[in-house]
Amino acid sequence: MASAPTHRNLSRVPHGMRTTNDNNQVVRECDIIFICVKPNMLAEMIEGLDPLERDHNPLFVSVVTGFDVNTLEQMLGSLVDSPRVIRTMPNTPCMIGQGCCVYTMGNNTNDSDSKVIHSMLHSVGYCAKVPEYQMDAACGLAGSGPAYVYAAIEALADGGVKMGLPRQLSQSLAAHMVRLGSSVQYVIDHMLRECGISSPRYCKDE
Repeated sequence: MASAPTHRNLSRVPHGMRTTNDNNQVVRECDIIFICVKPNMLAEMIEGLDPLERDHNPLFVSVVTGFDVNTLEQMLGSLVDSPRVIRTMPNTPCMIGQGCCVYTMGNNTNDSDSKVIHSMLHSVGYCAKVPEYQMDAACGLAGSGPAYVYAAIEALADGGVKMGLPRQLSQSLAAHMVRLGSSVQYVIDHMLRECGISSPRYCKDE
């Protein structure tokens, strides 16, 4: 079930999925709840939710930037005692099943919760569990990183155009070259050859 304040937003939801304009309906009826709002909207959204029945303790999965699990647990504590919270950050390639996600577990979650979220995130690409103190760095790398790769592809394509290649061909060549270069095993092998493993950062000391 998906909830949004307007039908315009809900029009983007996949066909066949239940929709509503009532966040409380989602919280009451669902066992796993993804919180996907702008950071400045989070407090207002939570304040608009009613406390839950004692026998209903859903798993909250936050993709809201800038809120660590401790803060999220405090905020969601108005709805349920000992809220189960997971913080994650998918990136745009998840839309085509080639994403990269990181997640961290809250204080009240368990191994079963970890297995569930790992399975869900793994279905749209690579995922890794990290401690909370690494989340901001990991989100910056995995979440914002694709934009820098797109910019690099465009720059490579521009170079091809300047050398006389048609734009479409130049873009295709640049994109496929980056695709080859981004093969996980290819990158690992290349890094080991070029940098070695003589330091904790896998780069030779100068």
